Amino acid sequence: MFNLGILILVTIAFLLFGYSITHADIFAPFCVFCEMFLIAEFMCLFFANMYKLELHLNTIAIIALGMITFGIVSAFFNINRTDVRKYEEKYSRKYISVNFFVQIFFLILEMIVLFYHARYIKDVVTAFGYSTTSIFDVAGKYHTITLFNYDSFIKKGVSASFIYRHGSIWITAYAYVLIYILINNLSVKKKVEVIQVIFLGIYAFDQMLSGGRTALFRIITAVLIITVICFGLNKRRNFVKLLFKIMGVIFAIILLLIGINMLLNRTGENDALSVIVEAIYVYIGAPIQNFDTYLQGVRHIPELWGSQVFRNIYTYLGGKYGISKYLYQLYLPFLKHNGLNTGNVYTTFYQFYYDFGYEGVIPLTAIIAAYFNYAYRKIYKNKPFTLIIYAYLFNDLIMLIFSDRFYETVASMGFVKHLLVTYILYKVLIDKLVVFEYRNGLKIKLKKMCLWKRYSINTNKANV
Repeated sequence: MFNLGILILVTIAFLLFGYSITHADIFAPFCVFCEMFLIAEFMCLFFANMYKLELHLNTIAIIALGMITFGIVSAFFNINRTDVRKYEEKYSRKYISVNFFVQIFFLILEMIVLFYHARYIKDVVTAFGYSTTSIFDVAGKYHTITLFNYDSFIKKGVSASFIYRHGSIWITAYAYVLIYILINNLSVKKKVEVIQVIFLGIYAFDQMLSGGRTALFRIITAVLIITVICFGLNKRRNFVKLLFKIMGVIFAIILLLIGINMLLNRTGENDALSVIVEAIYVYIGAPIQNFDTYLQGVRHIPELWGSQVFRNIYTYLGGKYGISKYLYQLYLPFLKHNGLNTGNVYTTFYQFYYDFGYEGVIPLTAIIAAYFNYAYRKIYKNKPFTLIIYAYLFNDLIMLIFSDRFYETVASMGFVKHLLVTYILYKVLIDKLVVFEYRNGLKIKLKKMCLWKRYSINTNKANV
């Protein structure tokens, strides 16, 4: 309990430092980083007696080292610079229209991808001998297989269709571009197009099919940060009131995720109240306890350099070139503490320490801090593309309290493809590199550099 109190005081000190260098911007990257750890630490304090929680000094030292690193990098980006939130006052946002036929195309593509996604997870579940009828039951079984039986999952070699593998990249990129467009338009004209809401609803359901919560949570946090930026919510003076609202949203999201767990039949036979109480602690407070438990054991020596931090790169190379030792699951054993299943999340520092020891905390944290601080400044210089990618990765900033989501995302070929496709869609839909017109036939006009050069493709047969 005493060590936990020290950790809370250390985090509060860093958070106050963060507020001082960011002009009390509670959504600045360093502030968000400290706020998430502080929420988790207070949750540990609340349940300390109930679950006999204990922390050791090496846990405090690593977390403090990470905060020092993040804070120093953040200070560098804020030296002798005005409040980044003032940049927005120099620009006026405009309504972004999207061609109706483009929206119909992506809506149809999403439904096709959804169909092939559902067929793929059903094929995987069937290959393991399960007989299921409910789509939610299939999703739950699929998640269990990939989480607990990864080696057999690889050996089964159930392949996804070409349409699903490549189509999902385009609909995901389109979804996040569309989230920005929808929220931007709502802030400009208080207008929402129904077809955009329908697409995002179907896309959210599609993301639930894999049985996990990460993709759905990523959508929610992207909506949150884009809303904050577009509506200027972080420029309000009453930060305490706003902070309580945000904490309420986070708590509601936690309850939503617990509800999804129940829907996917992953909560066992416990009564609802005990499930909720335990889940709140496990989801928010247990990562710190699990990390502490791991640190008190013998440190593992990874067989591959950076095997946990850069695992997605290894699995990509292993699948592409048939290197079996590169096809492995993250080493995240499920733990128990005083009889309570505390899950398998250990904070982001676990994977840093696992691969590189104490020395890995500083450079790996510094890279994360540099990206988020740099991007956060760019989005206030009217850089929509930067905001879209920042919003996509904002979930990884929040989730650093749980695991190394940042490197799990960016250190993968999937993210490279997402980045490329998102940029293409941004140039077409927002920057209007391509303009679609329908006047006596479909006309496509291309914009080159800053000058308009019109190249028309006319589908009107009378003009061919």
